[in-house]
Amino acid sequence: MSMGIVQITGEQLSRKEVKEICERLANHRIQLLSLRGCRMKNSCYTHLMQSLGGCKSIVQLNLNIGVVRTLSRVHSLSHVLTQNRSLTSLLLHGCSLGYEGAALLAQGLALHPNIVSLDLGDCCMTDSALMGISDLLPPNGAKRGLQDLTLSGNAGVTAHGWSKFFIALAAGSELQTLHIDYNNIMDYGTGCLAVALAASKTLKFVDLESCGLTELGGQVLLHLVRNFPISCLRITLSGNNITPSTLSAIRSVLNSSETETSSSSGSDANDHGTPTEDLCHHGTAFNL
Repeated sequence: MSMGIVQITGEQLSRKEVKEICERLANHRIQLLSLRGCRMKNSCYTHLMQSLGGCKSIVQLNLNIGVVRTLSRVHSLSHVLTQNRSLTSLLLHGCSLGYEGAALLAQGLALHPNIVSLDLGDCCMTDSALMGISDLLPPNGAKRGLQDLTLSGNAGVTAHGWSKFFIALAAGSELQTLHIDYNNIMDYGTGCLAVALAASKTLKFVDLESCGLTELGGQVLLHLVRNFPISCLRITLSGNNITPSTLSAIRSVLNSSETETSSSSGSDANDHGTPTEDLCHHGTAFNL
């Protein structure tokens, strides 16, 4: 364990190891804590949560792969989020939160001012749970909105639930990256997503791999890229049932848009005596 970083994967943590981590947290000497797939006694988990609440140095907390595995543990983590103010990234991929767990977590997240990166992939989310997360998208006073969100592999969310989430996204957010791969987005949800993409001024990357899209959904996305300017956007569409011709057409439009925007940016830079590389690049890419 080096200064500022603690990364342990898949181990059974002893009381001594947890005590050492807690002491470093109490002394504000940890910025990144990753306990991915680790196991510990409930008393050790409680001690860890208490230390996290008062730590002023921690920025990223990774409890992926089942560390937060009971409602009691979710409740403890949610309480920590009402005390801690330094975290900006929380990773809970593979923790079976379900509806009740997600609702508890959302309560704590709603009170945390600085978390902008959240991973709730493979967390057994439902439509109702997703609605609680959608409330975290826009900034709220001093509270920052989410910028990076992972919701991969939550098969319990229906296309109807995703559509409601995309409506919230279109209404206002600061989201820059969205991973929703391996979900039941379907063509129904894709229509609402297209509206959200057209409305967003910040979203740069969307992962739609294996989301049940067919040619109909592909045509909706083709209509989007042909008729609306979308800045700095990459879309992953592999694993869907979209015809090669439609994928090729989407790729062609986006590649053309990227070339034109790059040329325009270069001309503007030269006109104003500003180096091209210093300008914000507004190109668009497409991953198949």
